[in-house]
Amino acid sequence: MNRTILAIGLAISAALAGCTTTGASNAITDESKVAMIKPGVTTTKDVERIFGRPSNVQYLEKGEQIWSYQNVKTGALAYIPFANMLGNSMKESSLVFRFTGKGVVKEFQQGENRL
Repeated sequence: MNRTILAIGLAISAALAGCTTTGASNAITDESKVAMIKPGVTTTKDVERIFGRPSNVQYLEKGEQIWSYQNVKTGALAYIPFANMLGNSMKESSLVFRFTGKGVVKEFQQGENRL
């Protein structure tokens, strides 16, 4: 019985311990930083200064580029068997920029997905 109580206590502790984050910095979910981006004004240097290096860069025709940032937060429940079936144990955030050939933000999109 003591082992059962210990196992339950460990499971609860793990669930309350927090989460892990992989990918880009948390800056991509900071609305005040995202609000600093102005299409037609903000440059690649500005974006890199605010959000860091992108997770992925695609090169298009005429020198245009697409920069992608992705951040995945995994809650402790994701590591407990069957508890993950409840859902919402992972949150994926993304921020994608399209730059003109001159390195100025043409457009950008922010998204979030809970798994």
